[in-house]
Amino acid sequence: MSFKNKKTHILFIILFVLLGTIFRLHHLVLISSIILYFLIFVREKNYFEIFAIITFKIIFLTLFYYFYQFDGAIFFIKKIFNYFIVENSYIEFYSNTNSNEVVFNDSINFSSYFSIKRLNILLSTFSSPVPVIKFFESQYIQLFVNFSFLIIIIIALLKVNLSSQFKKIIIIFYSLSLIFIFLLPMNEGSYYLPISFINIFILYCFFKKIFKSYFELITLSSLSTSILIFSLIYFGNSKIINLETHNFKKLNKDMNDLKYNSQKHNISAFLPLKNLNNPELWVWKLKTKICNKNIIYCINSELDEVNILYLHQKTSEEYITEDQHNYLERINFNDKKNSKLLTKVLLDHFIEENIPKNFNKVRILSQNSTKDFSYKILMLKK
Repeated sequence: MSFKNKKTHILFIILFVLLGTIFRLHHLVLISSIILYFLIFVREKNYFEIFAIITFKIIFLTLFYYFYQFDGAIFFIKKIFNYFIVENSYIEFYSNTNSNEVVFNDSINFSSYFSIKRLNILLSTFSSPVPVIKFFESQYIQLFVNFSFLIIIIIALLKVNLSSQFKKIIIIFYSLSLIFIFLLPMNEGSYYLPISFINIFILYCFFKKIFKSYFELITLSSLSTSILIFSLIYFGNSKIINLETHNFKKLNKDMNDLKYNSQKHNISAFLPLKNLNNPELWVWKLKTKICNKNIIYCINSELDEVNILYLHQKTSEEYITEDQHNYLERINFNDKKNSKLLTKVLLDHFIEENIPKNFNKVRILSQNSTKDFSYKILMLKK
């Protein structure tokens, strides 16, 4: 497919803008790769396409942050730059965070930028989407596997029959992705998602060229074996490798129990702490909306009696905010290593601060502290 085709230009522009809704921040890396290709390798530069790509992206980001929170985004970027990149101090980040600001969750990577762990994060660009970290705990084994994938990708790019245009864009994209993923404090799968598609495509072309007529047989056999193995892992009780499926099965059961109790007691509002992970999952499982504002606006103030679900996701010492830290100091709470107890104590504090005006606690209708969260369903009366 040639870039000299005007329809191709228009198609690329549309795809880049639309794919940004999926790839999030990494979409900027993709956009930058295309722009750099035009500026470096295209002799007859068509600045209209470059200008159009940048303009569409600015419009998209402006609309996104307008309907989201522009101040929150600026705060987020500033904190990342100051505490993670300049000072490399996540502890200071948390001590300077209050309940009205962005709080990172447990997807953050706290490793030093000059460590084997950080190097593995860098090289995971080439092993993605294979979950190497789930199969091997040793950083040295991970390093060997990730480096092996790097060698395979390099050989594949040299051997496969792809257009020089495509290869140049891919090389730029790989280079920028390495910088992007290396500098980020998080280690989420969504940042590997765009590069994963490219890895799969390149490896597909490479192995098809090697195995030729046997490619389909080997591919189908490998897929069947993989499905069988992962089915045994998921439905079995033994934890062969560190996959989230084992934790999720327990979490799913606990969430179903909570759903049953919520429906049983006919809750009027669901009020979790602000650091809730995957809020859309909770909304889907509990079949109720999250109260994201003052509780008084989430209930019918004309009612004399309401049932409220308060929930706090599992937390640990390094993730508590400054306000929570001060509260724990005031009550002389010293068992911060006990994540389950810490979560329960902070939930009780959260409840005390979020009882609707003119309402009083009558009794606890249901409560539980699981491995992943603590909750209470309270009956409140005027």
